[in-house]
Amino acid sequence: MIKKIVAALLALGITTSASGSDNFQYWSYWIGSEIGWQAASQGAGTTPTQDEMVQGWRFVETGVGLNADQAPISSPKFSELCPELAEPKSGVDRVAVVIDYGNVESAETPPTPRTVVHCLTVKSQTRSIDLLAQVTEVRENAGFICGLSNYPKTGCGEAVSGSTQSGNAAEDSESTNGFIYLTVFLIGAGAFLGLRVKNRKPTSD
Repeated sequence: MIKKIVAALLALGITTSASGSDNFQYWSYWIGSEIGWQAASQGAGTTPTQDEMVQGWRFVETGVGLNADQAPISSPKFSELCPELAEPKSGVDRVAVVIDYGNVESAETPPTPRTVVHCLTVKSQTRSIDLLAQVTEVRENAGFICGLSNYPKTGCGEAVSGSTQSGNAAEDSESTNGFIYLTVFLIGAGAFLGLRVKNRKPTSD
């Protein structure tokens, strides 16, 4: 469980020394703009859409925080990805969703093409996790994205000891920051899961 939490931290671009020597395979989450790709600072469950927003997902393997080499390989610019959605519309957001299956050598064979771009309009301030579900099949666990379009078929942010990937960042030095970030994430995750349980409605057979 702790390893999956560490992987969730990494998916948000947070570097932590808590992962030790392990690498993790997971779907990283990015936000594109005119200046480039940036690792998302929030999860898809709490990120609302905005007009002309670009969201990117790339399957990666890394032992430390995300770097620019691990961003989706497509353009991060909405105007280049979705020129057919040039006209704004009241009450809706124009968004681009980029799904990049990456180049993780130790993972199962990804679907083709390796990169897919979806252009669509959604109600303003749609949750990004709901946006993602509109364009592809999502396999998730407690809010953590485990698989997209059935890739990978199994696992969820699993640790992979001793494996490598082209474009990995260099090893980080040990730091107390990892413990701080992990503690904050655990508190937040606990609150989120508690809220889900509290708000869950009973279902009839």
